[in-house]
Amino acid sequence: MKSPTIQKFMTRLPDEVQATENLTSATNLMRERGIRHLPVFAGSKLVGILSDRDIKFAAALLGEQAKDMKISEVCSTDLYKVSPLDKVSDVAAEMAHKKMGSALVVDGDTLVGLFTTSDALRALSEAYSS
Repeated sequence: MKSPTIQKFMTRLPDEVQATENLTSATNLMRERGIRHLPVFAGSKLVGILSDRDIKFAAALLGEQAKDMKISEVCSTDLYKVSPLDKVSDVAAEMAHKKMGSALVVDGDTLVGLFTTSDALRALSEAYSS
């Protein structure tokens, strides 16, 4: 069976936040949209990824003080970037190996999507349905 490409399952043009915003704004956006990952930008440059797990970790360490922290203080800057033409099987294998919840889908330096574990499960479901 041929593995489809990431572009088939990725979330196109995902919501994003600026590194200078506080965690409260990111938390509210995530809650409103029902999402768990937000690409983080400094101006127009992709600099990080913020997950709900990052927010929970900061809250566990700092309590109420965490809500006023800047996103740049909490987000991960170790980015896993993939091409929209990469195979789902390759990306999912790397995400599983490194225990990552998402991959940033870029075309050159431009963010075009986000591929998450939920997207990988959707791809798996499609591959084995019928």
